[in-house]
Amino acid sequence: MANRALKGFLNLRWALVSQVLLGILVGDASAQQAPSAPARQPDLLIAPRWTKGESRVYEQLKVRRQIPRGEAATQASSRARIDINVLEAGKNGYLLSWVLSESTLEGSRPPAQEAELAGILKAMEGWNILLDLDHAGNLRGVRNWKELKTRAESLSNSILQGQKYQGLTPEVQTRLRSQLKARLESKGQIEELCTSEARIFLAPIGLNFKASQPVQYEATLPNPRGGKPFPVHAQFELTTIDPASARAIVDWKQFVDSAGGDKSQSLGDSIKQLGKNFGRPPGLEQPQQAKPPTIRYECRYLIDLRTGWVNDLKHLQVIRAQDGSATEESLRIRRIDPNARQSPGTRSKKETPKDR
Repeated sequence: MANRALKGFLNLRWALVSQVLLGILVGDASAQQAPSAPARQPDLLIAPRWTKGESRVYEQLKVRRQIPRGEAATQASSRARIDINVLEAGKNGYLLSWVLSESTLEGSRPPAQEAELAGILKAMEGWNILLDLDHAGNLRGVRNWKELKTRAESLSNSILQGQKYQGLTPEVQTRLRSQLKARLESKGQIEELCTSEARIFLAPIGLNFKASQPVQYEATLPNPRGGKPFPVHAQFELTTIDPASARAIVDWKQFVDSAGGDKSQSLGDSIKQLGKNFGRPPGLEQPQQAKPPTIRYECRYLIDLRTGWVNDLKHLQVIRAQDGSATEESLRIRRIDPNARQSPGTRSKKETPKDR
């Protein structure tokens, strides 16, 4: 179960790194009503049954909502295409190619910020992330992490050469470069940086539900700024099975017990980084949180049981401070017909009951 927790868990270290890189891509904030309790079902294994040469195309939608206390909420979003190709398939596992393209921004932003974010998105297009999985679908690592490390370093250097960063003092610039370099050094850091969405996508694959009982686990969230880790309570639940279509709905919920871990300055610093607005130069001081916030994750998957592929997922992360302010980040990844897309950035066709 420890491996399952590590496989499925959305690590806050990635959130900090992504904030340093301007928190780039953001999903559809639409929510579904909680379903009624499922009827008792037989054991079910969600196993990958993929073949070499197989490919799938998805649309990724991200939304980030900043809700200040007593002020109007602000929202920024983006869309992108994901191409997944099975390069290797056998008894030793799978090798998947995960490529992002056709990225577009949505929402209103200042022209300078719009241009900067668009440039970052363009630079990240075509990154071919080679995901190495075992036979059950557990992510073992990223095969080409060294190549991606070079790309990430080049991108971070380009960001720091931007006009607004050049306006910072030499001391702050040096500190930012040092922080970025420290977060892009190891294999594990690069894998976290490049597999944030992929880890969410792959989380339910390989799960074995016993008579529809939830798969529960307790884990800890590493504190990226030092200090004790944060306890995490989580579970996967088999909500619905449709035998006619061989599809299942799986719900994944995680709650970070910020009151049960280290409530020292390191926790406040971590959440302070997560709560930054788009466009604010990283590394600048902000007021400390007086009390630890609540952190919640939830995700709903629609899975094809015949193949083990995820057809649709909706993930939501909510960070709510004690003063009433909150940050919501949602992710939607849904399978699409690539021939139905009119042009980059065009919204996919309207959902039908078959798509849900």
